[in-house]
Amino acid sequence: MTINLIVNQEQWYKYLFEQYPDPIFSLDLNGNFTSINPAGEKLVGYTKEEIQQMSFMTLLQSDLKEDIMRVLQKAIQGESQHYRSAINNKNGDVIYLDITNIPIVMDGEIVGVYGIAKDITERKQMEDQLAACEENYRLISEHMKDLIIVLDVNGVVQYVSPSHKTLLGFDINEIEGNLALDLVHPPDIAELITKFKEMFQTKTSIQVIFHYQCKDGSTIPVEATAIPVLTDENKVENVVVVARDIRDRIATRQALQESEKQYRLIAEYSADVIRVVTVDGAITYASPAHHSVLGFEPETFIGKSIYYMIHPEDFHIVKSRFEELFSERQPVSYEVRRKHSNGSYIWLETYVTPVFDEQGNIFEVVGVSRDVSQRKHAEERLLHLAYHDALTDLPNRRLFKDRVDQAIKNAKRNRLSLAVFYLDCDKFKSINDTFGHDVGDQIIMGFAERIRACVREQDTVGRIGGDEFVVLLPNIQTPNDAVQVANRILESIQEPWQIEDNAFNNTTSIGISLYPTDGEDPETLIKQADRALYMAKQAGGNTFRFYTS
Repeated sequence: MTINLIVNQEQWYKYLFEQYPDPIFSLDLNGNFTSINPAGEKLVGYTKEEIQQMSFMTLLQSDLKEDIMRVLQKAIQGESQHYRSAINNKNGDVIYLDITNIPIVMDGEIVGVYGIAKDITERKQMEDQLAACEENYRLISEHMKDLIIVLDVNGVVQYVSPSHKTLLGFDINEIEGNLALDLVHPPDIAELITKFKEMFQTKTSIQVIFHYQCKDGSTIPVEATAIPVLTDENKVENVVVVARDIRDRIATRQALQESEKQYRLIAEYSADVIRVVTVDGAITYASPAHHSVLGFEPETFIGKSIYYMIHPEDFHIVKSRFEELFSERQPVSYEVRRKHSNGSYIWLETYVTPVFDEQGNIFEVVGVSRDVSQRKHAEERLLHLAYHDALTDLPNRRLFKDRVDQAIKNAKRNRLSLAVFYLDCDKFKSINDTFGHDVGDQIIMGFAERIRACVREQDTVGRIGGDEFVVLLPNIQTPNDAVQVANRILESIQEPWQIEDNAFNNTTSIGISLYPTDGEDPETLIKQADRALYMAKQAGGNTFRFYTS
């Protein structure tokens, strides 16, 4: 049983290694490649067979080889390393990387080094642009949430982005002209000075994590990149520091378990929710990101079903996708709601992949999920706005016509009648011109509320523009049903209006069309009701009229 468990773990670790989106590689003690994942092959342009004949040093730019060799030696000696470097791919293009090296330990001996890399070329290009032109990075910084600060060689602040005010609480003039270290949490100062000395010596960018001191006395952890700005004589003239608030990231970080294998290290540090599920649907592994994303400790999910914490309305989605996975033997994806520890539901986009044994049978499934709640809420809001009036939140013309169309179909099936009202505010233009648009908007909103209070729950009130409203009364027995509703609306609108310090009277005119007498489609019924409204206006307003041809 233990042997099978180890084999299964290593198989899904291997699968995760091959599917991981960032490059992963391993080196022997001489710095020669022994393996590389597909993402790494794609990045460097060499095949796995070609790269296994090469040394890591052959990819590096010549001016970096000496420094990187020292870093690799530290990793070979058992000390994990994190650094930035630049390589040339097969086409000769320069690629900047953020690399973490982890020693490979077997039977108590270090036999090589693992490497996890991230392409930061775009980020490096941005840093170069910032260093090349002060005006450019100033304009960018004015609109960034990141903290951007420019120092002289003595550590005095020359420029600070507005985001410092938002995040730290200091006014700009409280920071500029003072030492940058005054903003740093005292316990972090010594290490920060050491890092900056290293940057001045190497004249290369550094990355450092420290705490900023806020005006209220609290501290904020940040990850910062310090970029030396060099003169033509290769001397440091200024330093640009770009820092990002990492409170959320720190909340999800888990202590590195040195005894675990490389693939588990990847899963443990992923911000995505990763889980392994048996063919019977039982969860056997849950990554630490379950805590940061869902609020539950990973152990909560071990042994539970794939349906655990899924919104009941989404069960069928998970069921159908898993059936598809096993029948097609191909990865599937889906979006469902999963319960958070605070009682709410968040949207997760999930990619599920089958893992095969040596006989080609699916023996487990790996799922990777990402929180897409913000995108889903934005989509829902956009969809709502597409069918509702922004001021009153009533159905707009498009949704109202759809409701009328559905009501007509129901009326045809059940031999019923329905009524469509078209109404407006008799004195709206005068009120709007006299009291202004803000009062006019409140009139419109109040108009909507009074109409809604006069109709049934099954009826629909819509706004189609300006002070023009429409009402759908489905399933009426006689025209007198429409008359009763029209009279209630007339009486309600005539009640005194008080908006802010303004008191005034108001009335409405209503045009009514009936199905099937006046039309058998939404467009016709709305048009005829509009014509009937005109007749009500001609009669002096504050009344209703049925459409007559």
